Amino acid sequence: MATYSQPVEEALKRFIGDQRAIDPLISYGMLVENVSKRFNREFDQRYIKKLTDKIERQMLIEVDRTKIEERMAFTRENYRMVREEILKILYWTPVNGTPGVPKPLARDRIEAAKNVVMMDLALLQAEIANGFMRDRVGVRAFLPLASERQAGL
Repeated sequence: MATYSQPVEEALKRFIGDQRAIDPLISYGMLVENVSKRFNREFDQRYIKKLTDKIERQMLIEVDRTKIEERMAFTRENYRMVREEILKILYWTPVNGTPGVPKPLARDRIEAAKNVVMMDLALLQAEIANGFMRDRVGVRAFLPLASERQAGL
């Protein structure tokens, strides 16, 4: 089975993806025929199947990633609201304190500080584990997602 350069393989994947989008039930034989016509050369059916499988795995990863991003957005908003309330305890002063609410004890303020740090670290760890830090940096500075490791990407 032949291997091709990265740009050629990307062009093949793009064309195969287009063909699958046009006809999701296209047979591998017909797909090989269409790819061969488009690129003016013969391709091994096993190679086309391998590329098609890669495309399908990537699509599943993207769907999973969308679900994770939605859940992380909800988690971040929840985190923001809880963090604001904890910071009220941590940075309580008579000026910004709520009337009728006593000054928090020192141990409560220390506990609030620990909770803020633990929440910050938990959110950071979740973002790293799901590859969000990689997106912000713009490079693959962190390990691939578990689903990417399983898919061999």
